[in-house]
Amino acid sequence: KRTLVCWRCETQWRTTHRGCLGCGAHGPPDLARVSSPYLGYELAICNACGRYLKERRGSLTHELIVERTLTAGLDEAAQQRGLRA
Repeated sequence: KRTLVCWRCETQWRTTHRGCLGCGAHGPPDLARVSSPYLGYELAICNACGRYLKERRGSLTHELIVERTLTAGLDEAAQQRGLRA
C-alpha cells in the first residue's frame, strides 16, 4: 500500500494505486523515477501529463513540515523542468 500526503493541508490517505495520480499512467516510458538516495526519496515523473510526485521509501524520519523543507530541492528541480505537482 501507498500513503499519500496532500502538500497543501497534510491530509494523509492510503491507496493501492501505483501509477500517476493525474492521468493513471503506470509504466515506462510514461512513468519514470529519479532516485535521491541521500534524501531517501524518489521523484516519480509522468511524461504523459507532466506531473510529478515525491515518494519516500519507508517511514518518515521527521515531521511532515521538516520533510517538505528537506525535499524542496526536488520540487525546484521538477518545476524548472516544467513539471507540476
